[in-house]
Amino acid sequence: PEMITTIADKQAYLLENGAVVSTTSETVQIANLAPATTRTLIAMAVDQYGCYGEVFQQDYTTKTYEYAAATVKAELQGTPAQTGIVKFSCDAEVDTYYYWYKAADHFTWNDSYYGTTVETASAYIALTPNSYYMKKVAAADLPAEGVEMTGLTVGSPCNLVVAAKLTDGTYTKATRLTFTPEMN
Repeated sequence: PEMITTIADKQAYLLENGAVVSTTSETVQIANLAPATTRTLIAMAVDQYGCYGEVFQQDYTTKTYEYAAATVKAELQGTPAQTGIVKFSCDAEVDTYYYWYKAADHFTWNDSYYGTTVETASAYIALTPNSYYMKKVAAADLPAEGVEMTGLTVGSPCNLVVAAKLTDGTYTKATRLTFTPEMN
């Protein structure tokens, strides 16, 4: 939306940069937007003679996600090295835990997936629970000793993000745990 105010001639902009649609209707979609994100659509019709009409401009805002009031906790068991153990718990009845762990500088934390904040990570988990990047474990299958993390690099700071889908189908906000694997 902030870019729209910088376009002096929207008709010329659309003619130079717009996507051409040759049908009577088109579905426009943007994926992986965070909740409460606004995008502006601008469009105009051009007839078979090259004559064009008025510019249509409309803002669209994604919904704000409502989270369950429950809180998820993640607790390291011992000192992680190349592997580590983390225990998950929640103060409500959990159906499934969704989690992800990588080096702190990994692109999935620093890009549009987890978005560098717990708020963005919470939305990503709740809106895309079947993501390729996430691991999940049913609460009934949660190992008593904790979940094993593998492929860790000693001395490289890591992030772990975990959220839970409760038995009523709602999601909790994510919890972020930062740690640095060390040699024993």
